[in-house]
Amino acid sequence: MKPWYENTFNLLTIIIYLLYIAVFILGWNKAPEYLTRINHITQLFVGILLIWFFNPFKKYKYDPFHKELSFTAGIFLISATILTRVMKQVQYILEPIRNEIRNGIRDEIHDRVIS
Repeated sequence: MKPWYENTFNLLTIIIYLLYIAVFILGWNKAPEYLTRINHITQLFVGILLIWFFNPFKKYKYDPFHKELSFTAGIFLISATILTRVMKQVQYILEPIRNEIRNGIRDEIHDRVIS
């Protein structure tokens, strides 16, 4: 059985991937808000784990999870910065298109209700 911190780390990673999919493929408007929150939680969690496992005052036997943790932490820190900026640009570009579609649907419904 895996330790609780491995399960938590894997769960947070899966949630982040799902939210990125929700933003970039599905265009979900609320995903960036949730993604920002879960990114902060994950950054804190990973930071605490890195300090705990890799501090110079403790001898610790490392296993494959620690390698995955350190690699994923590096990738996460780089990609979170880049993907967050890209996500904001995509949202900025898509906002007028979404508003136009919403207004068109609202006008069509309004016209059908009145006539």
